[in-house]
Amino acid sequence: MLDDTYTQSVIIINKGGLVMTNSKSNQEFKSGDTVQLKLGGPIMTVKNPNYFDWVLCQWFAGKKLEEGQFSPDSLIRASVNEKEK
Repeated sequence: MLDDTYTQSVIIINKGGLVMTNSKSNQEFKSGDTVQLKLGGPIMTVKNPNYFDWVLCQWFAGKKLEEGQFSPDSLIRASVNEKEK
């Protein structure tokens, strides 16, 4: 029997066949949100908040468009006016 410290997670398979968990952290972000890693770094734009258990983000490194997947727990909302740390 599980105690109160465990939470229940629902698995969803969308039309594209991607498996996502319906966790609270996953639902905190939506496409177009600006985010930053909690430890700093560039301001990024959320491309897909439900990329498996990750948040898919894009950002520019100079003129080059970069993309990466991050744990929702490692991200915070960021203002576009914030300077990079």
